[in-house]
Amino acid sequence: MRVVRAHRRRGTGSGPAALVVGLVAAVTVACGHAPTTVPDLAAAPADLLLDPSTLPVGFTATELSVPQLVDSNSTQLTASDSTEITPPQCRPTADARLNPTLTEANSAVLAAQASFGGLVELVTTQMRDIGADVAVMTGACARTQTRITTGNLAGTSIVTEHTEMATPELGKDSEKVEQMLLVKSATTTTLADRSVRTRIDYVGYAIVARPGGAAPISVSLTVSGDPTDAVAPPAAPPAAQPPLAEQDFVTLFGSALSVATAGRKG
Repeated sequence: MRVVRAHRRRGTGSGPAALVVGLVAAVTVACGHAPTTVPDLAAAPADLLLDPSTLPVGFTATELSVPQLVDSNSTQLTASDSTEITPPQCRPTADARLNPTLTEANSAVLAAQASFGGLVELVTTQMRDIGADVAVMTGACARTQTRITTGNLAGTSIVTEHTEMATPELGKDSEKVEQMLLVKSATTTTLADRSVRTRIDYVGYAIVARPGGAAPISVSLTVSGDPTDAVAPPAAPPAAQPPLAEQDFVTLFGSALSVATAGRKG
């Protein structure tokens, strides 16, 4: 699998895409021929999400609508406007551009909760700027510091270390993936009283081409771990536990892309 760092597949003429997939319907052709699969170009985003029954052990699907996701994102984006980020060029922009374009007509969301973290998958026909994600999560932005300057958490400092992860093995489906980025983020939050807590999150973004001139789609998958309890110095905070093993997240994202390129069966 070589589709990394928003690399664009050779021979693809389609423009930038958003988060997710193209569905597949199985049809039987003329007598004497084996069954084949063809993508359903009219598949709704909801048909391109992971099947909740295939989620990792411990996760249970929960209710989350697209408007609720948009509202939650808007609240977080508004709060982030008053933060200071170092290096300054590492302020994220992709979510701020994408969020206002999401509607129930062009997007679908799957949410799940476990005792040790949460999961959200977003599928949309809207375009996510994965190149912007690469710019603010790799290279000089692989380690950032965010300072909260207003509100109840004023004085809080958040150090985030991003690490790119291996991409999933997709076989022939890799030809349909135009862009992909998987990142593990480890955050260390120091509160104003100097107590510290840590957390580990995973995120995967991909842009998937669809045949026949249909608009490309984007897949976004986030699995967030629960933060550790805040520990005051001089005691060291406990090490954060990942919500999944790293390879398990890579495999899960690969499954999401397989649904995106072949459709949910059954």
